[in-house]
Amino acid sequence: MPIVWIVHREDRARAALVRLIAASDAVVGRPSDALFDRAPVADVVVLGLAGDWEAELEFAHRQRGRLANARWVLIGDKDEADAAHALFDQLALDFLTYPPRAEELRRVSRPPAPQRPPLSQRARREAVAARFSRWLADLELPELLRALDPRLSEVPVLVRGEPGSGRATLLRYLHHFGGTSDGKLAHVPCSADTEKGEIEGALIALGRSQPRLPSLCVWLEDVGRLSPRVQRELAIWIDAGPVPGVRAPTLRWLASFDTSDPDLDAHLARVLGTIEIELPPLRERPERIEPIAADAMAAWARARREAPRRFDADALAFLREYPWPGNLRELEAVVEQTLASTARDPLRADDLLIEGLTLAPIDASDVGTLLPDTDEPEREERGVGAGPWVPAPIVAEPPLSDPIPSLPARSLRSDEPDLGLRRLANALIHQVRNPLATIRTFADLLPDRFDDPEFRARFPEMVREDVGRIHGLLARLEQLAALDAPMRDKVDVSALLEALLEERREAFRSRHLLVLKELDSNRPTALADPAQLRLAFEALFDKALALVPERGDLYIASRRHEGGGSSQPSVRVLLRFHDPSAGGSDALGPLQHSIELLVAELIVRAQGGRFTLGASEAEERVLVVDLPAP
Repeated sequence: MPIVWIVHREDRARAALVRLIAASDAVVGRPSDALFDRAPVADVVVLGLAGDWEAELEFAHRQRGRLANARWVLIGDKDEADAAHALFDQLALDFLTYPPRAEELRRVSRPPAPQRPPLSQRARREAVAARFSRWLADLELPELLRALDPRLSEVPVLVRGEPGSGRATLLRYLHHFGGTSDGKLAHVPCSADTEKGEIEGALIALGRSQPRLPSLCVWLEDVGRLSPRVQRELAIWIDAGPVPGVRAPTLRWLASFDTSDPDLDAHLARVLGTIEIELPPLRERPERIEPIAADAMAAWARARREAPRRFDADALAFLREYPWPGNLRELEAVVEQTLASTARDPLRADDLLIEGLTLAPIDASDVGTLLPDTDEPEREERGVGAGPWVPAPIVAEPPLSDPIPSLPARSLRSDEPDLGLRRLANALIHQVRNPLATIRTFADLLPDRFDDPEFRARFPEMVREDVGRIHGLLARLEQLAALDAPMRDKVDVSALLEALLEERREAFRSRHLLVLKELDSNRPTALADPAQLRLAFEALFDKALALVPERGDLYIASRRHEGGGSSQPSVRVLLRFHDPSAGGSDALGPLQHSIELLVAELIVRAQGGRFTLGASEAEERVLVVDLPAP
């Protein structure tokens, strides 16, 4: 039998409620009576409102924690319902007008039915558990075991990690299996424009629409993106206690933090980080790349009732060596995009799609992997083969007997023998003609608009800008023309890239650019001319800096590969950056006339290396430089 408490400050009203509810064994008394502190925990509390409600409010405050799972029935006058909901805002309550009808009072006085998840929620819970098992089950996370303890179901949890590292999956798993699965997970995306009032209003609206929530988890996604002011306000608000208007007996704050964002306000970090979990990036768990890819492939096949497929050795090598800046989510997306794009089995390296892009889909050696080339004849043509390396001038016409290998349209190559000189001339014509045309137009307008002070001020400013641009191009070409045949020394590629990034630190900071780097910690060396290689990467970085919009991002990685069989050791450098002109119908866009990229390509080729450029639908450029290694 359910345990019922009947609480009313007036004797006659208590007696009437006992008769109406027909509960002879109910615990009956005034709000101030101490007997309720010793009574068995109630399943139902019938609380009558009288007087100024102070005694009733104090009773509910005193007993709320003990009666977290009880059903509360408030009895009052007809016009008091709104006030009762507002003042008793932490209770999942029913309100009845006094005197209530017996059948209505008995109906609402039954204990709340146990919450059973519907089929849709069961399916979501199963999907979350499966992804958690694929992505994170191998990690030793003692903090997660504490967070899953049902006795700690109200303790806040803060999860730190890079995008795609599994933060959302972990928090959803925690909601489903950490003692709050009977309630709701409220997802609150955070940004620099989010105000504390918006979060508060959304939770109050949720409390009004779902007054019988047994529990509520509030997930603040990317909480570090809130402005410093809002972070401080939110910390004070959460630290103050229960959220007004949220009637869930159990309330838990969850937060995910992107480690590339500025760090959290110290007060907010303490409030949200009672339990703090740090998820490692995928590049620190290379042994998990193949199992996760295989599991994702098997899940795809099961969902579509297809026969399972597999990756060949080259594709697996790509998966192992790619730096995965998007972490687990990017890896799973690559597997799914690739499976959707082809029915081949086994899948080869040239089937793999990175954000819908195949960097150079000729053979496995050209797919944008961080692996060396495996096509021996082509390596010999590029000077990277087993034969002796012969230095050649940077700008020269290759002999007709040794043509440059052709690449697809998105590459910066051609099979014409005079590639370097012809493209150099076209690029120079294109990049000089436009500023000269602008200067000429302004010069023609100057006599007619000389009396316009704004025009007179703008004219020298525009001329200085365009002349400076032309001067920079000519200086770059002068450097290129002065280069001799390259020397062949060992170059510490990671150190070179670190130095160039450091030199541009202030430029990155002033434009609020996010720079991510994954440089091989083993300090790989390439066989190249140090001064020429520095000039090539200077040109690439300067062009990327000019293209990336303010608050954009740039990613650079390097890796050495030992090769195998006929494969030659190599060092590969991958540069990925946001470019709004990428992803259109013209894969190269304005880059096909870039002096900087052409200079870099000619220098890389002269070292016996390889240069490939691609564009993705995500408005990104992906540029790969392969260099011969000892």
